[in-house]
Amino acid sequence: MLVDRSLPLARLSGITRPDVWLAAVAPSAALWRWYGVQEVRYPAFARRYEHELREPVRAAGLRRLHGLACGGPLILQTAVTPIHLSHARVLARHLRVGTSGGLREEGGEAACRLGEVCPDCGRHAETSGATTCAYCHASMVG
Repeated sequence: MLVDRSLPLARLSGITRPDVWLAAVAPSAALWRWYGVQEVRYPAFARRYEHELREPVRAAGLRRLHGLACGGPLILQTAVTPIHLSHARVLARHLRVGTSGGLREEGGEAACRLGEVCPDCGRHAETSGATTCAYCHASMVG
């Protein structure tokens, strides 16, 4: 599932091509320009992006993303690096806690495998129930 505004073909060449491209959940161009993937701005970026996710088009995209996550394992793809500073991290948090930007939750267990994904680097845990990421050593609890 690609969650970027544009299709980064060159950056995706070494990884699996996405089955679905959901540009509707990407941050606005204005927010992205302001943020510029500057680590000191990430907390403010995440708050502003959360606000954008309540807009009708993005909220509909978020509901679709939530529905897809309820249907089975989901991989959020983005060309943004480093991944822990990307909007995909905000989306993963929505899925992990089972919310859709304050929208009504609809059936199913939301993305049950997201608890096995490191919130910092986005890698899948090598063992079920891991509390620390084997790659970046971040906590996977919570």
